[in-house]
Amino acid sequence: DGSGRAYNTPTLGGELLTDGGFENWSSPTNLVSWTEVVSGASEAAQETTIVNSGSNAARISVDASNSIAYIRQSVAATIGAWIAYSAHLTTNVNARSVRIDLSSTTQATGPTIALTLAYQRYNQSARATGTTQTLDIIRAVMTGASYYVDDASVRTISLPTTVATVAGSAANLTASAKIH
Repeated sequence: DGSGRAYNTPTLGGELLTDGGFENWSSPTNLVSWTEVVSGASEAAQETTIVNSGSNAARISVDASNSIAYIRQSVAATIGAWIAYSAHLTTNVNARSVRIDLSSTTQATGPTIALTLAYQRYNQSARATGTTQTLDIIRAVMTGASYYVDDASVRTISLPTTVATVAGSAANLTASAKIH
């Protein structure tokens, strides 16, 4: 950047998800390319009003008992590959949270994300631990509220593009890194 700092944006591969925009529904409660997992009175449904882009989003309504409610999709992966995943998320009630996780396990265990009343993009990355990775977008604390998901993405990260360098001009240099 002119002051000896190196910045880069890694190159991402092609989209691995099918219908990350949540546009394809066979009925108001059945996504074509995603699996809905609900229990109790919770529900996963098509949302046509509170969308980030396109015509639809997924609305996951969680009952008063905070019963299980989430959507998921599996993608093929190469073990050890770095993968970037993201989704635009919002909620209809403050102080509610979800987890978004990509793993080869059966349910999201990623960090809890506090949602806001407007769509925000949440980005994460992980290394593939199996040849099939599953993106789970699951309620954490969502009792009696709904969360909305739109524009989800899963892409491999090109490892060589994760490195940024600056040419040094002295024999002894001090180096530091701040990774975001």
